[in-house]
Amino acid sequence: MNDSVLDSGENDPTDQEFTAPKKEKFEVGYKSLVDNYKIYLDNVSKSITSLSLILGWLVISPASRQFFQSNLFARWFFTIILFSLFVLYVIALYDNYREGNRIVAYLEGLKYIESKTYDRYKPKPYKSTGSILLILMLALLVVVFIWIG
Repeated sequence: MNDSVLDSGENDPTDQEFTAPKKEKFEVGYKSLVDNYKIYLDNVSKSITSLSLILGWLVISPASRQFFQSNLFARWFFTIILFSLFVLYVIALYDNYREGNRIVAYLEGLKYIESKTYDRYKPKPYKSTGSILLILMLALLVVVFIWIG
């Protein structure tokens, strides 16, 4: 093999532009948008389920209420953990929302198909806000049961 061709950077595949047909570009973008939406749903459902289970445990179990009432450190520890997890949830949701908008802009830039075709997977501010408020409400209920019993 001729080393001078490799050293000069000629025929370097990384220098070539991605030249797939619009259909393939759209399919990749559409799959990314659907995957992004599934990640959003997965994050929301796991958060709601986790907080609901914790809340149920605190409501049903006298031992859990007694534990938190007798242990100030545990109350503070779990409150800080819940607050930290909520902040991480909001950051992850924002990242998911931003990524979804980036993918939508890419798909719309292709002008391959009307956007109403993939509209159901577009990030919507009211869904994100509603998710944040619901998770916040559940987290606050958990904190109330930790502190008040």
